[in-house]
This record gives sequence, C-alpha cells and structure tokens, in this order.
Amino acid sequence: MSNPFVQLLLRHAKQAENVQIVQYITVDQLHELRAMHKTQQAANRWRSFGEYQFSHICPVKGQRHVGKFVPTNLVIGNADLNRQHGNQWLGGGEFVSPAHKSPRWDIKPWMTDADIMSLMLDCIGRGVWAEFDKVAKLAPSQRHAYLERLAVLLDRNNPDHAEWLKVFNYPKSSTRDLRRLLEAVTGKDIFVMSNVGGLDALGVLVTETTRLLAYRPELAPVLKALEQVEQTSMYFREPLDLGEDEYFFFNILHGRDINPTVLESITGDLLERITCKVKDFDNNGLRYVLPSWMLPIAA
Repeated sequence: MSNPFVQLLLRHAKQAENVQIVQYITVDQLHELRAMHKTQQAANRWRSFGEYQFSHICPVKGQRHVGKFVPTNLVIGNADLNRQHGNQWLGGGEFVSPAHKSPRWDIKPWMTDADIMSLMLDCIGRGVWAEFDKVAKLAPSQRHAYLERLAVLLDRNNPDHAEWLKVFNYPKSSTRDLRRLLEAVTGKDIFVMSNVGGLDALGVLVTETTRLLAYRPELAPVLKALEQVEQTSMYFREPLDLGEDEYFFFNILHGRDINPTVLESITGDLLERITCKVKDFDNNGLRYVLPSWMLPIAA
C-alpha cells in the first residue's frame, strides 16, 4: 500500500470520491501511467511533493462529467499553472458521463486505503492489475522499508533511544532523515543510488507532447517547435526559463486549438532569447560562439 504509484492512484481516487475514474483502463495504459509518474518524479527531482503534478484535460470537478485518471486525459504540468487553469475544460480528454456514473464505485467516508484499493482493483479488474504488476513488480516505498526496519531495532523502553524515537515518530520525517537514523542505529552506511539528471520545464513539455502525439496528431507542429527550442538551448547548462510561454503550451496540451501564427511567434521569441546568449564575446575567460547552423544566411 505504501508504493508511490499506488499512493498516486489512491490520492486521485479520493479527490474524485470514486474509483470509476480508472474503469476500463488497460494494462498498457497502467504502464503508461507509471511512466508518466516517473516523468513527474524526475521533474520534481524525486521529492515527495514538487512543482509538477498530474493535471486533467477534462477536470474531475466543476463540470457535468468526471475526468478519468487515464493517460489520454492527463498531462504532467506545472502545479502553479494547474491551479491557475482550475476546472476549465477546453475540450477532449476522457470522462465518465453522469448517465454512466455508478454509485457502486463511490468512496465511502469510512473506507480505509486498503478498502479503497480493493474497490479500485474490482473496478479495474483484478486480472488486468495482476498482469500489470507481473511486469511492474510494485514494491513498498523506501520510506516504508526504513520504517519497518527501525520498528524492529528501536526500543521504546530504552532511554538511549529517546532521541531516535522522536525522529521515528515524527510524521514529517523525510526518507533521507529515516535513512540517516537507520545508519545511526546500525552504525552502517546505507548505499543509495543517486537520482541524477531530472527534467526542466522544457524537458517536461517535450516528453508530454511526444507522449500525447500518439493520441493527437495535430500536436506534430508543436512538438517540432519544442524540439527546435530544446536543441538550441542545449548549448547552455542552465535551464531555459520559459516564463509566460509555458502556459501557452500548457493550454495546448489541455485541448486548446493550435494557432499556427501564435505558435510560430512564440517559438521565434524563445529562439531569439536563446541566440541572444550565444554570441561571440569574451567574459571572464569564457567564450561563447554562435554555431554555424544558427548564423544568418548571407545575401
């Protein structure tokens, strides 16, 4: 139950107050959702809560329909932009209509996470979930694993453990805090593979546009524009600040019609901002040279 992907499903089911948001989901769609979750984690630099979240094309609330938690109705997007977007529905996505909504799948106030997950598996189909998990092999979170080991090692009756127990019992102790506590208790260093890389705002947009292109061929010129900006920005270590332009692409991924003129203008502005940096000058011993393919063609 502590697996991060399972927690993601539970969190969104609770938000919708029903599990019908995953009805008829396929094994392939579950794998795609998990890949999206990994994109979100990379964008958030593997923090539990960060700047990027799952946002809905057809919203869960505020409309007659209930937006489903399936890849065709979801976008990994900036949390602030998602809040700004609110319950708008620009069209498209996938949803449960009022006529098809069944009280059988409603989440009752008394339900525990285990109850909700059991109901969700009934809705998904236990055979579908079993086939998915055969490949996914969902395991408890690292945090949960640390807590289980510490629960065995710590003695509440031992005064020497009092300070350690404060960290163990504190609900907001991070996974890193618990790892350090376990190292202190056992006297052994715990090797953890570092999560390097991550995704910046542009990387998230390229990843999500590429994914959604499979469902929405009209996104092809948007992906081409984003890839052009991404390729040009690779000459710099610091991520490109998209500014207000990020909301333009956010809305397109959420169903707004593509205006080719506006797309061309915004892409041109982004490229100009990048190429303004890439000019031939010396500063503190560093030299930036405009690549030949970016130079204007001589008349």
